[in-house]
Amino acid sequence: MRRWFQDTTGGLPATFWYLWTGTLINRLGSFVLIFLAIYLTTERGFSQTEAGLVIGLFGAGSAAGVTIGGVLADRWGRRPTLLTAHLGTATMLLVLGFAEDRWTITLGAVVLGLFMDGARPAFQAMMVDVVPAQDRLRAFSLNYWAINLGFAFAAVLAGFAAQANFMLLFVVDATTTLVTATIIFLKVRETRRPQGFARQRDATVPAAGLRTVFADRVFVAFVLLNLLNAVVFLQHISMLPIAMEQDGLSPSTFGMVLALNGVLIVAGQLFIPRLIKGRSRSHTLALASLITGLGFGLTAGPTSPGCTR
Repeated sequence: MRRWFQDTTGGLPATFWYLWTGTLINRLGSFVLIFLAIYLTTERGFSQTEAGLVIGLFGAGSAAGVTIGGVLADRWGRRPTLLTAHLGTATMLLVLGFAEDRWTITLGAVVLGLFMDGARPAFQAMMVDVVPAQDRLRAFSLNYWAINLGFAFAAVLAGFAAQANFMLLFVVDATTTLVTATIIFLKVRETRRPQGFARQRDATVPAAGLRTVFADRVFVAFVLLNLLNAVVFLQHISMLPIAMEQDGLSPSTFGMVLALNGVLIVAGQLFIPRLIKGRSRSHTLALASLITGLGFGLTAGPTSPGCTR
C-alpha cells in the first residue's frame, strides 16, 4: 500500500496539490447543481418543462463559459481567469438563491453556468503547465478522484440540507467557492505569461485559435460524440431528480443515490486505469458509452432507491 501510494501521489508539484485541495473543497460544497431541478419545481413553482429549460440554459451558459474561459486563460492568464470565474460563481449562487422572479432565476442560471464552467479551461491548463508530461495521466486521475470524492459527500450533505432549508444549498456552495478562490489567491501563482489581447505576431507563423481547432475534423467529430454522450449522462442532474420525486422519493434519497455513484467512481479509479492500460482508447470509450446508456435506460422502470442506484 505504501508503494502504491507513493507511485500514485509522489513527485507532483506543490501547485498541483493546492489546485487539488481547492477542487476537493469546492466539490464538497457543490450543492446547487445537484438539486437545482428539485429546487425549481418544489420551491419556485416551475413546471417540469420549465425546469428542464432553465437547466438547459444553464448548460448553454456553461458552453459559452468554457469557450470564453479558454480564450481568457491563454490571453489574460490562468490565475486571473480562475479568480474571476470563482468570484463570479459565488456571487451568482447567492443571487440565484435569493431570486424569486422567474426571469431573474432564468437569467441567473445562464450567468452562473458562464462563470462556473469558465474556470475549467484555466484550471486544466494550469495543471498541464505545472505537471511534467510523464505525470499528467496520474495527476488528472487524482484530480478526477477528488472531484468524485467531493461529489459523493456533497450529494449526501445536500440532500439533508435541502430537506432543512434550500437556501443552505446556495450559501454553502458560495462559501466553498470563495474558499477555493482564497487558496488560489494565496498559494497559486500565474503559470503562464499572458499573451495579451493585441500582440503583434510573426506573419510566417499561422494564427492559432478556434479556427485551428475546428479545422481538425477528427477532433470535431470527437467533440460531437461527446455532446451526444453528455445529453444522456447529464440527465442525472436534470430529469432524474424530478422523476424520483414523482415516485415519492425524498431529496435525501436522491442524494444517497448520487453519492453511491460517486463512491463507485472513486473506488473504480483505484483499479480501472491499470485495467485499461494498453487497450484501445476508442474501444474503451465505446464500451463506457454503451454502459452509460444501459445504466440510464435501467432507471426508467424502478421506483425504489435500491433499483434506481
